[in-house]
Amino acid sequence: IGANGEAIRNKPEFNGYNIGTKTCHGINNVSHLFPDFESGVGQFNCCYSSEDNIQIAIEYYEGQLNARLAAGQQIGREIVDIDLGHADTGKFCKCKNCNKLYSQDGFSTGAVLYFTNRIAAAVAEDISPDIYVNMFGYWGTCKPPKKTVPLDNVSVSYCYYNDIEKIICCRHGMSGEDCNPEVCFGMEVANSTYAEELKGWLELCDRVIVWYYPGTWAAAPLSNALVFNVLEDMKFMRDCGIYGIFTCPAYRTATDGILAYAVGRLMWDCDLTDAEYEAMLREYCDIMYGGGADNIYEYLCILSRQTYDRCWSANGFCDPATRIKFSYFRDNFGELIGLYDEAASLADSADQEYRIIYHSLSMYYTGLI
Repeated sequence: IGANGEAIRNKPEFNGYNIGTKTCHGINNVSHLFPDFESGVGQFNCCYSSEDNIQIAIEYYEGQLNARLAAGQQIGREIVDIDLGHADTGKFCKCKNCNKLYSQDGFSTGAVLYFTNRIAAAVAEDISPDIYVNMFGYWGTCKPPKKTVPLDNVSVSYCYYNDIEKIICCRHGMSGEDCNPEVCFGMEVANSTYAEELKGWLELCDRVIVWYYPGTWAAAPLSNALVFNVLEDMKFMRDCGIYGIFTCPAYRTATDGILAYAVGRLMWDCDLTDAEYEAMLREYCDIMYGGGADNIYEYLCILSRQTYDRCWSANGFCDPATRIKFSYFRDNFGELIGLYDEAASLADSADQEYRIIYHSLSMYYTGLI
């Protein structure tokens, strides 16, 4: 299931009913009502053990659900889940009760899961057990709980991105089997720990959505061809038994655009050989770039080859010089410009020519640096 928010949700023309969504900092919708609220949305986390906060959250979310039911929406159709995702920060409450929950279950996961279970229990009893309550496995809550078990109507959105002491490796697959953990800006860059944590959540929870980050984030104009990891990653997630995927970003740069196509296609069927996957990527290039398709695909292959075969992250906390072989772009800048000039001349339409020129921006930016 592609858990990509409101793009198709509740739209019958796209068979969009009963589509679950990812967790996305939903606590920000209600935290301003909490007694311990501080200004600055997303910069702090509330006290997740506070009885006042819990009761206010129950009243808020049940009020939202009852209003939707009164408007004629149906559970399992338009109403599937609610979002309790914690704020976009790794800073958590340090009160006595929260610290006790951290010790019991492991860092911040304990308090956040306690809060989520309390809301989930109330929603199940007061409205319906068929409504999922979504929480994050993200930035302080990636580790599965040591003791507490999520209730049956709790869903977890687990993020391969950054946590307190680790960040995602973009060079290697999600399983981490090819990673040799390195340290970047004081944090471990490797995927094996993420894979272990994801599997831990899957042992406890029937509905796990993965936030998947296959694109270029930090220093976005300095792109990498990350699409060649996608087939292996999709097979890994399928074999793990996840419920859905949220791709973030779906489209950050022109060279990342092919990622959205690949992920969308592979959600339907990722049982492909490497040759079949290459044919799928070439099909995308044919559609987008016409007669210039072979040149653009060649550049994607060059991008993949001219990155260091070690663990690095394109998502954040990363010096581009640790991932990109700048000397290659310096020594071959003229040839790369010629590759794009030829591609543009071979385009079958003005739209395809524009896309090729747009695609060249990262190459020019990297070469000029």
